[in-house]
Amino acid sequence: MLIWLASYPRSGNRFFRAVATTRFHMPQRTKHLDPPETDPHYELVRSLDVLAASPRPALVKTHEFPDADTHPAIYLLRDGRDAMVSYAHFALVIDEKRDPAEVTPAMFHDKLRNMLLAKDATYGSWAENVTAWAKRPGTVLVRYEDLVRDPGVTVDAALAAAGCPTPRVCDEVPTFEQMKKVNTKIVRRGVVGSWKDEFPSDLIPLFWERNGEVMRAMGYNDAAQSAA
Repeated sequence: MLIWLASYPRSGNRFFRAVATTRFHMPQRTKHLDPPETDPHYELVRSLDVLAASPRPALVKTHEFPDADTHPAIYLLRDGRDAMVSYAHFALVIDEKRDPAEVTPAMFHDKLRNMLLAKDATYGSWAENVTAWAKRPGTVLVRYEDLVRDPGVTVDAALAAAGCPTPRVCDEVPTFEQMKKVNTKIVRRGVVGSWKDEFPSDLIPLFWERNGEVMRAMGYNDAAQSAA
């Protein structure tokens, strides 16, 4: 049983999977990245076809637009301002392999601006990505804010809504602090509203120009658009 776990980058996908692994021993893989043979669930997740044909559910991470299939899906929705701030940092540190201490405000500003202006981004704009998955049938919408506030309950409810038959085997929940110790570069802040002290104020109007309609449709208020 294949369950898509989709999101715009930096929207809680890693945290959701960590919680699902802890509480359900849920097998998982990335859409286009084959798992290592050392994966304890390798025989199940070695290919998407094998996984889809199995009665055992597994999560498949993706940031891409949805395919024309009927597999159940869970989509993680995060405030676009928070997601794009985190994605810009990720692009500089992980994609461009810069030391976090070397990232200057000017570098971050230029990276975020280029991402906002991009016409052919791999995963689309934040608004395009959210819209594509939100209108897809059979998709369960999970808010990042709920995931952070009550991860166990949120993940349990999302898997149940997606039709996952796997029973919970553990009540524990991993923390951001534990995840950060494993990989300090990838797990950064995980804070709701972190855009307020990171999003350059001069780029806020551009963000709303490109994403405002979908932000408002998803319940994100633009009454105070300026960064702190």
